[in-house]
Amino acid sequence: MKKTTLEKSKKKKSLERKNKILIGLLVLLFLVFAIFVTASFASNNNSIVSDSEPYPFVDSSNSVSEKERINLEITRKNMEYRNNWQNYINVNTNEYSYHEIGGVENLQVVATNNTSYLITQMTVNVCYVIDNGDCYLNKEVVIYNIPANSTKSEFAPSSARGKKIRLDIIDIYSDKMNFHYQIATSVNSSADPYFTKM
Repeated sequence: MKKTTLEKSKKKKSLERKNKILIGLLVLLFLVFAIFVTASFASNNNSIVSDSEPYPFVDSSNSVSEKERINLEITRKNMEYRNNWQNYINVNTNEYSYHEIGGVENLQVVATNNTSYLITQMTVNVCYVIDNGDCYLNKEVVIYNIPANSTKSEFAPSSARGKKIRLDIIDIYSDKMNFHYQIATSVNSSADPYFTKM
């Protein structure tokens, strides 16, 4: 009788140990399954979000057409600047000093750039006008790096004669605008005659 009670007790303990191991395995399997489902759900959510928006490194047809539209607008704006440059680029003088009998001093040539681009170089002919309207003296003044939407001035030589000043722009070059105007060059008949790539 003792044997059977002892055997029953051992079997019962063995069965309880097996049950604990099985329960532990089931809990472990459940945790692994729960982690897998959570990870899978998170991955699906990420892919859903990224599928609804274009990838930053892949061009969609919308962004390509937007780039083309922007490029076209820039091209039109630049062409407007080049073809109608007189509306955006001009020169004047400062309040220089002159003598009644003739002579000009403290003369500055003031270039105005009302475009969105740096003007790399502008050459201006300065005519010192005498009483009969002729040019007593012609001098070229070069102004470099005129910032966008601003003015820049450069001193011109003094003259022993002349009471008035006449300014003529003879050359303008803007690398950023692909623009080159030269007074001595005949204008071609293209839609964008001052376009240049230098």
